[in-house]
Amino acid sequence: MLSNGRERLRHSDLCEMSDSDLHSLFKGVKFSINEYRKTRNCTKELEIECCYVQKELDDRLRWSGTSLGIKKPGKRPVTKS
Repeated sequence: MLSNGRERLRHSDLCEMSDSDLHSLFKGVKFSINEYRKTRNCTKELEIECCYVQKELDDRLRWSGTSLGIKKPGKRPVTKS
């Protein structure tokens, strides 16, 4: 259990989330870390969760190339003159 009372997310939970839900979770965890730091509470568990969420976001971006509206880098389209 995390220090904020939530259960720790499993890898399967992260995989089942939509891109927008995962991105919202990432922003929420980052916000919680900042709030905990302001009150000098321990952020270790939240930082660990943040790393797992960030890795899932990175993996989706790397393998799909279209996650969160970011297009996959690659060849430029050939234009005919």
